[in-house]
Amino acid sequence: MKYNNYINSIKLNTKLYIRALLLLVALIPFSAFSDKNIFDNNKEIKKMEQRATNVIQQINNKKKFIETAKLKGKVKYDLPMDKKINLRKTFYIQKESKIHIDIYLLLKLKVAEFISDSSRIKYKRINRSPKIKNIESFNLNIFNKHLDLDLSVQELNNLLLGLNLIDIVNKPYDYSFKGEQLIIIQGGNRCIVNLKSNQITKISLNDGREAEIDYLDYRKVNLNNLSNKDSYILLKSGKELMLPRKIVLKTPNFSMQVKLQNDIIINKTISTKKFIIKDYEKKNKNL
Repeated sequence: MKYNNYINSIKLNTKLYIRALLLLVALIPFSAFSDKNIFDNNKEIKKMEQRATNVIQQINNKKKFIETAKLKGKVKYDLPMDKKINLRKTFYIQKESKIHIDIYLLLKLKVAEFISDSSRIKYKRINRSPKIKNIESFNLNIFNKHLDLDLSVQELNNLLLGLNLIDIVNKPYDYSFKGEQLIIIQGGNRCIVNLKSNQITKISLNDGREAEIDYLDYRKVNLNNLSNKDSYILLKSGKELMLPRKIVLKTPNFSMQVKLQNDIIINKTISTKKFIIKDYEKKNKNL
């Protein structure tokens, strides 16, 4: 009998304890929980915003750092009807919209050249009359009728240097995170950045144009100092300049693959003669 009373007493006390605990929890303002959650969420949002800001600033600083460049490499085109073209090209780039391209067959026989002086463009094939147009009319099909893609010369320069084609300095943009990727969004265009390397890996154009650009095989850029081959170009932040050695452009109608050599020259003076467009040239004049 005493034992049963003891058990009943424990049960009663337990019930009273649980009721008291529930009452205590009920009396705690909901804001005590919600305020903490809001604080934690705001803290996480600010952390993500700061990370995005830092990455975007690095991308912009890299773009601003490069003023001139000399690049050499092989260019492969995959065209309709299974047609393929393989060329060697040397690129002389001066920001924003000046470029000189010497075009060779794989045997290093020069067959054409392209020049932009920032207001006009000229394409000249050997033994052909040159095509001279306003820069606003530039389209990749100036090189071949199957290469139908509207790129500005400035976009072409940025593409060859592994830089962003989307203007996130003068135009509004949004961004999102997906795993270890930062996705910069502007209209239908996307720029994807690897957050481990802080390098652009892909650009998607969907603004009336349809194209994807992949930047691959990033490497450091040598100072071109023969006495110290392990010396690399540094950005103002102190980090080493990294540029892709492989660039792949894909559209519904063609693809272009650029494989650059390692002897990239950055921010060295390029002769102004490289960007001069002469109004009249003889048809059969050698390039």
